[in-house]
Amino acid sequence: MLRKLFGSLTTARYSPIRPIVPDDEKILWKFDSDKALQDFICIVDSDVGGNSNGSLTINHHNKAQFSGELSTKVKPGMNLKYTGFCSIRSIVPRRLLTGEKLKDFTDFDAIEFRIRGDGRAYLVNLQHQTWRPDDLFQAFMFTRGGPDWENIRIPFARFFLANSGYMQDRVEDISYALGRIRTVGLLLADRVDGPFNLEIDNIKLVRTSMLSTRGYHHNLTYTVNMDRYRKTEAYMRKDYGPVSG
Repeated sequence: MLRKLFGSLTTARYSPIRPIVPDDEKILWKFDSDKALQDFICIVDSDVGGNSNGSLTINHHNKAQFSGELSTKVKPGMNLKYTGFCSIRSIVPRRLLTGEKLKDFTDFDAIEFRIRGDGRAYLVNLQHQTWRPDDLFQAFMFTRGGPDWENIRIPFARFFLANSGYMQDRVEDISYALGRIRTVGLLLADRVDGPFNLEIDNIKLVRTSMLSTRGYHHNLTYTVNMDRYRKTEAYMRKDYGPVSG
């Protein structure tokens, strides 16, 4: 009788040891109210002489809606060579005594967006604290059009270093920057004039030992295919200049 009693107390159900969970996550932003938008700003080229317009609002589905119209045309009389971008970016919170409050992504290996897209290509921007303020780690996010929501998971290993919108020849490991992230942003600069509309439900960090994204499986030793990204960047840039924002 005692053996059965003590045996039941030592079963797996009562074990104090937490089982290893292959996936873990942390929601950075859940866009379900106007208050959630207070952490973001919208930046468009019309602020510097372009013709694009864009906004970030909460729609009637209680989701963030990044929408507007992209234009690669320059306003008459403006001394600009390139234009045509719309972007959103998180605001850097500040503490009274210690200054900027940075985000630490080191416990995770991917960032995931739950979105309903318009079929256009966006860039995910991660800005880290550095002595070169124009440095960004970027990765492409290709969306599907249509009525369905999708979860797009982008491993941090897919991010490449860019400065002032230009991909850098040197290959930088993003791991050194993940402990001091200043801002997270999305940029539309695909050089296609016309309306855009991206709905966002949430943005979260993901920790997993095996990443599966769009049919490709990447382990933690995945390295960026720089040739592929240079070809994509060249296609998007064409004769319009840097992919920046």
